[in-house]
Amino acid sequence: MQTITQERMRYVALSATIPNIEDIASWLHAESRSFGEDYRPVPLEKVVLSYPARGNSYMFDKMLDYKILPIILQYSDSRPTLVFCATRKGTIQTAQEICRQLDGRQSSHFVKSAEQTRRLQELSRRLNDHTLQFCVTHGVGFHSAGLELNDRKLIEASFLDGDLSVLCTTSTLALGVNLPARTVIIKSTQMYDRGGFREYSEYNISQMIGRAGRPQFDDRGTAVILTQSTTKDLYTSVLFGQRPIESHLKDSIIEHLNAEIVLGTIQNAQIALTWLKSTFFYIRLLRNPSFYQAPTNLPADKLDQFCQDLCQRQIKRLESEGMIQIRPDGYFLATQEGRSLARYYLRFDTVVLFKQITPENGMDGLLGLLAQAREFTDIRLRVSEKKHLNSANKNEKMRYPFKGKIKTLEQKVSVLIQVCSFCMRFTQRHQAAVGGIPFEDWSLRQESQQILLQVTRIMLCLVEWLSERTLYKPLKAALLLKKCIQQKCWENSSGHTAQLSGIGPSFSATLEKAGIKTLDDVAQTDPRRIELLLGRHPPFGNSIVEAAAALPRFLLDIAQSRRANSSGEVVQITIRRKPSPGREEPVAHLSQMLYLLVGEVKEGGRILFKRRLNNSLMGPEYSTTLPLPEQPNELEVVLLNEEYVGLDVSAKFRPSLPPRAPQSSSPLKSGGLPSIPSKNPPPASSQQLLAPRKRIRVLDDDDDDFASAKPNEKHPLAKGSSKKKAPVSPDLAILRQQSRHIPATPVLHPLTTARPNGVCERDIDIIPAPGGD
Repeated sequence: MQTITQERMRYVALSATIPNIEDIASWLHAESRSFGEDYRPVPLEKVVLSYPARGNSYMFDKMLDYKILPIILQYSDSRPTLVFCATRKGTIQTAQEICRQLDGRQSSHFVKSAEQTRRLQELSRRLNDHTLQFCVTHGVGFHSAGLELNDRKLIEASFLDGDLSVLCTTSTLALGVNLPARTVIIKSTQMYDRGGFREYSEYNISQMIGRAGRPQFDDRGTAVILTQSTTKDLYTSVLFGQRPIESHLKDSIIEHLNAEIVLGTIQNAQIALTWLKSTFFYIRLLRNPSFYQAPTNLPADKLDQFCQDLCQRQIKRLESEGMIQIRPDGYFLATQEGRSLARYYLRFDTVVLFKQITPENGMDGLLGLLAQAREFTDIRLRVSEKKHLNSANKNEKMRYPFKGKIKTLEQKVSVLIQVCSFCMRFTQRHQAAVGGIPFEDWSLRQESQQILLQVTRIMLCLVEWLSERTLYKPLKAALLLKKCIQQKCWENSSGHTAQLSGIGPSFSATLEKAGIKTLDDVAQTDPRRIELLLGRHPPFGNSIVEAAAALPRFLLDIAQSRRANSSGEVVQITIRRKPSPGREEPVAHLSQMLYLLVGEVKEGGRILFKRRLNNSLMGPEYSTTLPLPEQPNELEVVLLNEEYVGLDVSAKFRPSLPPRAPQSSSPLKSGGLPSIPSKNPPPASSQQLLAPRKRIRVLDDDDDDFASAKPNEKHPLAKGSSKKKAPVSPDLAILRQQSRHIPATPVLHPLTTARPNGVCERDIDIIPAPGGD
């Protein structure tokens, strides 16, 4: 969207592959200048070779492996050559086939001197991939995201230096690493995507052939495309005609509309239409309406109606899912869900998935939900990965394994979250073991890091979404899962010491073998012992111990009490600082965010209380109260540290029902006691006699102290009285005992009169227990 004032902003847009620059200029309200092939510093020869398709796409791609070496020898002039393959596995197979064909020849054609042979042998010893070690000795290499980072860098440097003459790679290299060559060969014009093959886009083709011809070294370049006979004309037009670039805003327009509503840019339907007409999408819609499923040959006003209908459909979806609200006057208001969607840059369908959460979803249910997020649709489940995924899934240390084999993308994502995203450890051979689970596929490790970045944003949004609801168990699980992913360790597993700065996974494993497993263990360990175990010098041990001791620790106290100046009952929660292990004097604690959560333990329990706290602002003690529920169930109070795993405290509490007086059938008379009917005595089976009542007047202060006094007599505790508290009578002793427990004999209808300083004067009728005085 172009909205910046033209007088204050200048646009400079450069591209060597976009053909329809006039559309870009019209969108930016700028002038355009184009340069043809005559301005290219190195002339580019373009060749399209077609072959009949036999069998499926896999068989055609395999057949092309046998065509590559003759084409290289024909067009490369013994200069560096890039071979673009559709898949990572294809790069390996093509490189191996080239080397196999070279072994049958008297000379390798790509290794021309003893010095080059020596350098290639030295390169082979430094590589970790065994197949790559074999290929580089022939002057051939392969490059993809499946290689380790060190191997990729070595291959790139060797190709730039000219030691490697042929490099088989995936199309992603054309978009990132700058590795130009004399000749570029595109082996097959189809790429594997989301479970099937599809044709390369014109943009990808342009980027790949743009690598041909190096101005510093070559006077010309050659681009060769190998494709099926049925698509030869298509790629001929791509090379020489170049079809225009189209907009893909329509695929994600709902997320853009929501973001603009949150920012306040779009406030009603008319402004939404104006916004859409300022995008590149609208420019291309006028030029090529059929590409966007719009009727052709429509006047401009009809196209505006098409855009307005498109906006209205997406706005209705946002409103139906609670992302926005529409006032009666048509004004758009963003909701908390919509703000979270925009803040964390999530896909709309991912946030809609949150509505599938049930009150009983724990960490396993949330993991299954995360694996279905739209952010992971670009990840593929490859056949070569299933062996590693199934091995990890069957490992006894997998926390939430699947039954059977890994068959779906969602299962792969869930396994990667549990394995590669939790405590990945590298040995000297760069083979990962996550919590002791072997995991050797490098491409899976890279994808796990990509997944980890996405999951972190999704979990932050999920916690905000659940905080607006009353689901106790899912919110507690989401808070735990979020920090477990960030710290790469489970709350009840090993590896907690790796959360400290300076302690990595290997150091954490060494400490665990020595019996130092938790953060509390580190805080009370002698610094010299830590240095001896880890082979470090002072003051390393002191800094580690001090860091562990500075983490805040707390104790929870829960009690039920009566609210001051009220007959209601409350649950009082007190948070007290806990001294650091092995320390008598207080330690300056780090500032940490805490989450206090109170919920019902029962099935489908609700959230009764939640609050975020900063421990640096709490002081040595923090107290809060919440009203006692009408039907009190067992409660759980959890104090979660939002960053560190292993410092949470929780406690369960079952409130008791407060004493209740039976309802009288007679109305209360003004200024007197309720009348008790003399009829309908208790049944004989109860073996109880209705004892005569004693009427007393008591004073009740906030400390629940009781004293007796006769009617119309000044009380000893009244203002101006110097008398001490009178001894408590036996009847009042019974009353005190009954006020703290569920009474066996009911106390009937206290009439309470409030007095200053929290003291209450009450007339109470007491019925002694049967057989009492």
